Amino acid sequence: MFQFDLPEFTPGYLDPWLEIMARLHTPATTSAWLTGESLDAVSRIYASVGAACGSVQPDKTPAAWFAATTNRRYHGAVIASLFGQVKSLYPGAVGCAILHCYSYYSRLADGGADDPLGAVLDLNGDDTRVLISFTKSVDLLRHLYGLDERHLDLQPSLRLVKCRRCGSLFIDELDPPAADEVCPLCQRGFITKLLDRQAG
Repeated sequence: MFQFDLPEFTPGYLDPWLEIMARLHTPATTSAWLTGESLDAVSRIYASVGAACGSVQPDKTPAAWFAATTNRRYHGAVIASLFGQVKSLYPGAVGCAILHCYSYYSRLADGGADDPLGAVLDLNGDDTRVLISFTKSVDLLRHLYGLDERHLDLQPSLRLVKCRRCGSLFIDELDPPAADEVCPLCQRGFITKLLDRQAG
């Protein structure tokens, strides 16, 4: 299991961040896009930490994967919310912002260690402890914000929705009917049953 103190963000010196991305098996092409570094520079860092497998570009996770289950919809909302909070800390370095929010998400998902944001990134190499891996987190934010490697503004394919009944946030497909703006738990009557039990 790896432990990292998140490094200080220094524009023009992203090697420590790239080393962390390499250990998370992030494809080299994705790391190059996230940091603005050349693929040659990224490959050099990957080789230095023995992460050659990260140079393979897998297919991007389809939007439907994130909306397929209740757990993914809520975990995705946590990642999106954290990214919204930290992206202003890293102007011009979206990869560092995603890594920062992912470090906090991984602690929440792995038992909720009560560390301040950005304290320690504690990872095993295969992301099995968390539902959404770092690479999938990148794909999720691509779907939410409509970005790709060429920095083109594409149409988003997912959205972050606030439940009109209970106020919780969840990931949903882009254009569902208005009636679907209800979270999965409210759709099943779960919250209503809990409230009825408390009142009864």
